[in-house]
Amino acid sequence: MNSSVVDLEAKILKREIPAAVEMLVIGVSTGGPEALSVLVKGLDPNLTCPIVIVLHVKEGFTKQLAQQLQRHTSLKVCEAQHDDVPMPGEIYLCPGGIHMYLKMNTNLSRPGRYKIVLRDGPNVHSCRPSVDVLFNSVADLNNHNIVGLIMTGMGNDGAEGAYRMATEARNYIIIQDEKSSVVWGMPKATWEKGVVSEIVSLERLAMRINKLVKGKG
Repeated sequence: MNSSVVDLEAKILKREIPAAVEMLVIGVSTGGPEALSVLVKGLDPNLTCPIVIVLHVKEGFTKQLAQQLQRHTSLKVCEAQHDDVPMPGEIYLCPGGIHMYLKMNTNLSRPGRYKIVLRDGPNVHSCRPSVDVLFNSVADLNNHNIVGLIMTGMGNDGAEGAYRMATEARNYIIIQDEKSSVVWGMPKATWEKGVVSEIVSLERLAMRINKLVKGKG
């Protein structure tokens, strides 16, 4: 085993895997459209949790991206709308140019524990949407059964939010490995926080998520 692998493993956070994954939240940037295409292609068509994604994109691009991703999966892929209630087996992309939060769903007439809130605001890490905004809102929910994933991307957006998720809500955090990332900025920044429980290659991510959601560790 080479020294770099040893160094990575030294920072791995041993964390209990959720018995029942209620949601997967993803942050991704540079290389994101291609990486997401690979990911969704391998996801179980009977996935029992929703997936909520923040990708660093400009306004007006996400509808087209949702259509592109839809070609690779039978899971429903859509651009998120304000007040959407994430449902099992559906994938929600944050629109470009606006921040996305997860909040408790207090409307008892609509099934689902959480709702999506889209809100304007200043750039965070020069980004809007920002992964940190989404992940910080997840930390505030204090639900251990939400899993966070940071994929390929430049910069450090998402690292602070992942830190809060792991330390305050005991969420399980996964990052994409360096070799399969176009830029290993966001995953590395998250790893440096000491809150990452798994480092997984892009080729294995879908298989790993399928297994986690099925409760098979």
